[in-house]
Amino acid sequence: MEQTRFLYLTHIRQRGLPNQFLDIEVQRASTVCDRHRHSSMALQTRLVALQTTRYFTALLVNPSFSHPSPMHDSWGPRKRLCLLLVSALLLSGFGLAAWIQPDPRGFGSHQQLLLPPCTFQSQFHLPCPACGMTTSFAHFVRGHWLQALRSSTTAFVLAIECLLALLWCSVSVWRQRSWLFARPDLAVAWCAFCLYLVGLTEWVVRILSESSI
Repeated sequence: MEQTRFLYLTHIRQRGLPNQFLDIEVQRASTVCDRHRHSSMALQTRLVALQTTRYFTALLVNPSFSHPSPMHDSWGPRKRLCLLLVSALLLSGFGLAAWIQPDPRGFGSHQQLLLPPCTFQSQFHLPCPACGMTTSFAHFVRGHWLQALRSSTTAFVLAIECLLALLWCSVSVWRQRSWLFARPDLAVAWCAFCLYLVGLTEWVVRILSESSI
C-alpha cells in the first residue's frame, strides 16, 4: 500500500495540482489507501472520485486552472514525422496546381497531366460533380479567387481547408503538440462533412440549372 500511495501522489503532482490543494489531496489519498487495504476496486473508485472533486474545486477557486488535455501533451518524433509528410503532400499539391495553366473554359485543366477528358457526363447524362476542380485550384494558387469560385466552389473550399491544414501542421510540428484542437480527428471530420455538404449542394445546383435549360 505504501507503493500505491507513492504512485498516486506522484500522479497528482504530475497533473498540475495547485499547491493550496496538494496537502488536502495527500491527506485524502493516505486515508483512502489505509482504509481500503484489501479492496482494490473500492480504492480505484475512490481515487477517481477524488480526482474529479479536486479538479472542479480547483477550477472554482482558480479559474485559470485547467485540467491537462491531449492538446498540451508533447508529441513524439513519429507524430511530427507524419505531420511533416502531410505538409509535404499538401505543398506538392499546391505546387502542381501552380504548374498547371487554368483552362479558359473553366474545366479540362486536368488534361495537362495526360489524363483523358471527363466521361462522367457522357456516360451518366449528368454534370460531373468534380468538374472544374483542377482549374479552380490552378486559379486559387494564382490569387484568382473569383475565377476559382466560378470554376468550382467545392474545390475553392477544399483549397482553403488544405491551406489551413498546412498552417496547422507547420505550427503543431514547431510547438511539438496539437495547436488549437484537442481532438484533431474531430476537426478533420467536421471539415470533411462541410466539404461534402458544399459539394453535394453545388452538384444539385448544376443538375437543376442544366435541366431548366
